[in-house]
Amino acid sequence: MAATDMTMQDHLRDLLNAGEFRLALSRAHAALSDQPGNGDLWYLAAAAAQQLGAAELAMNFSLQAVALLPDNAAAHAQLGALCLLQGDPKAAVRCYRQASVLQSRDAAHHAGLGLALWTLRDLPAAEQALQTARRLNPKEAVPRNLLGVVQDAMGNKDAALATWQALAKSAPHYLPARVNLMSTYMARRDYPRALRSCEHAIRLDPQDDDLLTTRIYLKKKIADWSAHDDFRAWRADRATCGKPADPWSLLALADDPAAARQQARAHADSFATLRHRPQPRPADGRIRLGYVTSDVMDHATLHLLTGVLEHHDPSRFEVHLIALNAPDNAAITRRAMAATRVHQLNGQSDDQILDLLRGLHLDIAVDLKGFTQDARPQLFCTGIAPVQINYLGYPGTLAGSGWDYLIADSVLIPPDWRGCYDEAVIYLPDSYQPTDNRRAAPPLTTSRADHGLPDTAVVLCCFNDPYKLSPREFDIWAALLRDSQNTVLWLLASNPWAEQNLRREAAARGLDRDRLIFAPKVPQQAHLERQQHADLFLDSFNYTAHTTASDALWMGLPVLTLQGRQFAARVSASLLTAAGLPDLIAGSVDDYQAKARDLLRNPDRLRALRGRVLTARDTSPLFDTARYTRKLEAGYATTVARCRAGLPPQDIRP
Repeated sequence: MAATDMTMQDHLRDLLNAGEFRLALSRAHAALSDQPGNGDLWYLAAAAAQQLGAAELAMNFSLQAVALLPDNAAAHAQLGALCLLQGDPKAAVRCYRQASVLQSRDAAHHAGLGLALWTLRDLPAAEQALQTARRLNPKEAVPRNLLGVVQDAMGNKDAALATWQALAKSAPHYLPARVNLMSTYMARRDYPRALRSCEHAIRLDPQDDDLLTTRIYLKKKIADWSAHDDFRAWRADRATCGKPADPWSLLALADDPAAARQQARAHADSFATLRHRPQPRPADGRIRLGYVTSDVMDHATLHLLTGVLEHHDPSRFEVHLIALNAPDNAAITRRAMAATRVHQLNGQSDDQILDLLRGLHLDIAVDLKGFTQDARPQLFCTGIAPVQINYLGYPGTLAGSGWDYLIADSVLIPPDWRGCYDEAVIYLPDSYQPTDNRRAAPPLTTSRADHGLPDTAVVLCCFNDPYKLSPREFDIWAALLRDSQNTVLWLLASNPWAEQNLRREAAARGLDRDRLIFAPKVPQQAHLERQQHADLFLDSFNYTAHTTASDALWMGLPVLTLQGRQFAARVSASLLTAAGLPDLIAGSVDDYQAKARDLLRNPDRLRALRGRVLTARDTSPLFDTARYTRKLEAGYATTVARCRAGLPPQDIRP
């Protein structure tokens, strides 16, 4: 129908509905030359410009529409949406508030207001607006899903779960609800329900690599080793394409540093870099150093790092601890916070955090999370400090422009594998991993019977999360138990489903169920104390013990490891080298099995080995926290000096 047969506004709406955005904009522009006071034309022109990605033009048109139509709710809502797109949520809130006043029964205006308030992290007000939107239009999925997100961020976990459960029931094909349910069940460690939600989501989007790799991860968490078949199929089909997927969840599936780098790079590339890095400050005394983490709590990271935080030289370093979580009141948390300037940023948006961190004028930002759980890599990809360092949390390269350096050592990254790490490497002289030699080594106060262990048996143990275990090492452990009847295997009771599956795997290898004993999770000091009842720690392969190995060695428990190829598969070897115990490092699977069998056949040698480990605690570089900190600081200082001199990152050996 020709434009002369209808009003111009109707014609433009038809063009917009037909996707003819360029033609709609052209005709609206022509009509406005004759009718500059027609607010509806400005409104429709803004809609066309927005669809074409002409954000500035759309904003100008929308401002004209609001000026001419001050009582038109749709015009205010349109301007609110454009303000959000332009990164001005405060203006968006004003616009959506006005729209919801003018048209209070329109759920979309309240939903837009909720989104703008969520962007500002005004969580109570966002929840109220989204509840109103749900009440007015209970069938609209998007605001209901956002309501769950807001409730979750407020700490109302049960309310968020109920919101997503109801949404999944009423809108079974709405993918975000299934994904959020999966994440919620994962956070609750209800892995079977998380796995079912993941399977449902995969049926909705069978090509989503994040979902496919999350399914693999969830199966690994419950020791369902069909995960390895899933991984091989996924890698053959997709990994060579470099599609982004969570690289951390894949480290325990294969010992392949080249593939780990490829997955990390694809993942890092998925985070947009929006700003330039801050320029280096001129030297004015102390180096401003910021550790960024969401683990300011009773967590492995703090147990390793707190000794370093306390040993930092305050005359040379101003140390900041950026807590992206709400810190707990654990003793280790109090120590770490007492040694640093703490910034609690939980619940804040990325933009708010970036503004605050840039305001600190840090010289170095240290990423203690990488791509692990609750990480915020987008902060580093956008830019926090002139020098940004990947350290401790993620065992491997992050392979993105957001990280200049990686802290490692020559065992972790030998020359043959240097090309699989994109960052410049700070090679610490002993082990990359810090330790805290001020922590207690609790005396033995329990009996073996207290832990369900037989008094006279040789106790083999592995306190790694079951996620790290695979059939390769479990086959060897089962063979050792069959060969030496007076042995038991003591494993971490991470979750009941893993325990059930591991018992089934043991039975399939000819072992009685009482040969496996599971250690419940207990506080750190109790965990350290009970390790004195074990005789030998048998390490996993693709992803070895990290903090767990440090804990074992601190308590005099020998750790037998296989030195693999990727970073995650060489950490125990790094620790044992620094402890002066290279004979506990196997060079092959056969060597690993032979070393274990030899120790089981020579109990006197096994007992003597514990004495060597205890001596290493007092004499080796591994547990010399002051020495470690000075070397780390020397590496930090070199990175800052190079940056201030305009030099690019390069490998450093402090």
